[in-house]
Amino acid sequence: MSWTTDANSPSPHWTKATTFGAATADVFSCPSATKCFAGDENGEILSTSVPESSLTSWSSVGIDAANPNVLNANTISGLSCPSVSLCVAADWGGNSFTSTSPTGSSWSRAEVHPSDPDGRAYIACPSDDVCVGVNAAGYGSMDPGNANSWTGVTTSNLAPEGFTDVSCPSAQLCLATISDGAPSGGPTVFVGDPSVLRSWHVETIGHGFVGITGGLASISCPSSRLCVAVGGSSASGVAYTTSDPSGPGDRWVASKLPFYGPTAVSCSVALTCVVAGGGDVTTASFSRA
Repeated sequence: MSWTTDANSPSPHWTKATTFGAATADVFSCPSATKCFAGDENGEILSTSVPESSLTSWSSVGIDAANPNVLNANTISGLSCPSVSLCVAADWGGNSFTSTSPTGSSWSRAEVHPSDPDGRAYIACPSDDVCVGVNAAGYGSMDPGNANSWTGVTTSNLAPEGFTDVSCPSAQLCLATISDGAPSGGPTVFVGDPSVLRSWHVETIGHGFVGITGGLASISCPSSRLCVAVGGSSASGVAYTTSDPSGPGDRWVASKLPFYGPTAVSCSVALTCVVAGGGDVTTASFSRA
């Protein structure tokens, strides 16, 4: 794990921790400057009130038991905490977990719909009233107040390789990234309203470069005026940016990253984005177009 408190600086200082918890933590969610949560490969949720301090400040609680029949089933692959009093997590086994007291052991378990019992699921909760989940089988939404309220749509024909991430700039708009360019022939995002799942549609992005290849790995939409998706091939890393997330794909602009294989992006409402991949981290600032 690495952290910085000066991401807006032209040369931000990053502090790196060589060890974090007892197992690999793949997903983080920080609903405030003094509260961060993480999910690890052992089905645990870790939390801290001092994210920039030593690792001893993190505590953990087990929410997902190992499944001997499914490898990595209890790995937490998705985590979204819209507030310090609500977190929703998803695992590789097709389950979601919801808690209004995330630092405790009281978590409600439900099956993500559509279900994908053998792959990653990703979660985005733009408010305390709605969450969206995506996996290899399709996409769905739920009300965190009712953990069993999942409804979903199967999209194997639209995203044959599955989704890689989801972000919601508002409770009425979500965007999901697709791991390959099919069926449109280029990098694509899936766009729609969580309350009208059948309205979701594909937009091809990546304008600005000729011959862009590779799918998208991650997306972050901190507001209705900024979305950034990252992806590319093994030879290049690309960031795709738009100031109109609900608009057509030709309003996205591509720019090269200083490393290939980006795996994650996170943007703040201050228009600062952090991109990670292959052990490298880069930051960038954006203006509202």
